[in-house]
Amino acid sequence: MLTSSVAATVWPQLHDSIKVHGDLDVNDLWDRFEVFEALHHTMSICNPLSREQLDDAIDVLELTDGCSVIDAACGYGELLLRSAEAAEISGIGIDLSPWMISTAATRAEERARDADLRWVLGEAQRFDLAAKANVAVCVGAEWVWHDINGTIRALREMVAPNGMLVVGAARRHFAATNEQVSARGRIESVEEIEAMFTNHSVRVRHRIDPDDAAWDEYLNETKLAAEVWANQHPGPRADKWQREQRDWQDARDRDREIIGWSLWIASC
Repeated sequence: MLTSSVAATVWPQLHDSIKVHGDLDVNDLWDRFEVFEALHHTMSICNPLSREQLDDAIDVLELTDGCSVIDAACGYGELLLRSAEAAEISGIGIDLSPWMISTAATRAEERARDADLRWVLGEAQRFDLAAKANVAVCVGAEWVWHDINGTIRALREMVAPNGMLVVGAARRHFAATNEQVSARGRIESVEEIEAMFTNHSVRVRHRIDPDDAAWDEYLNETKLAAEVWANQHPGPRADKWQREQRDWQDARDRDREIIGWSLWIASC
């Protein structure tokens, strides 16, 4: 059991296959990302995207044997695992959460043992690819490069000519009024985000727009995950993560008609 004292906590061990990139304090990362593990550990996809929609996105990529895919902030590795089931790809998943990257490596053993998949604990913006990839992915972690424009720019630099990008991010809700948005702050519309792709010489080929019910289901799953975590690891830390989840829900209730979410698939 995880204890409530950080100093006394004995964290899990990284999966043996994981490479640690850079000079990282791994124990600090176990501590830092426990909240995200507590709110997601029962899931495979950590955003409002459904399994069917993720499969649709992979279909649009038209992966073929020999394709290389890098997934920045890969979470539990579900996109790479499904990609490896679709074609004989080579893939790199990189994430700063030791919880998630360890789970990704464990699931790869179970579902894609023979696939050429590598898992890296590290900061995606500091990871240098040995060669350009055919597909570069960042879903739900545009904060890694500060914003969605920075994310598109960074992924564009990772891919070879004729490569593909997959970007998932928050955007202005289709129902939002100018008054609501101005009160909330800067939130890019679909049109503004698609213009960013164009500015980086990338053409949007497909967009998936999970509806409000999908976002609500995602938040409900975080609530259930936090409850399971509290049962498994009772104590002040688990109580704190449940309060954090309620804060997420409050933010969702406040911004329900202001912030939406989309997944873009684009080609260079």
